[in-house]
Amino acid sequence: MLKPSFVNILLYLLLKYMLVYAIFMLVTNNFKMLQIQNIKNGSDLFYYLWIISLIPVINMILFSAPLFLAFKAKRRIYFLVLVGLVIVAEYFVYVYFTSQKHIDVRGVAIELIGLVVFYLCFFRSINLIFMQRGTKR
Repeated sequence: MLKPSFVNILLYLLLKYMLVYAIFMLVTNNFKMLQIQNIKNGSDLFYYLWIISLIPVINMILFSAPLFLAFKAKRRIYFLVLVGLVIVAEYFVYVYFTSQKHIDVRGVAIELIGLVVFYLCFFRSINLIFMQRGTKR
């Protein structure tokens, strides 16, 4: 669907978190963030934007380059290791900034959703990595 360019990887990370927020709102039946009447002044708007965008922006800054480099890796094992390290690091960044728990169910759910979205966004490129580079282990 998407080619693994740097901009598309940024788009993937943004899409991942927008989808995560939508799923969490549906699961908890809490749509308070979407109610415009709750925004009474500029500080309320800043607060909502801060809450929504903090984790995605941090992840975009920290993990877009490693994901981009993963697609440039010569061997599929390097691709798998880089993507795996990014997933683990994203989880720990989320836990550090939100819950401080060792095992956070929301963090695990975010990474599982992220894996699905990652594959759906880049399935052609991922399949090519494993088909064309199949002889290189």
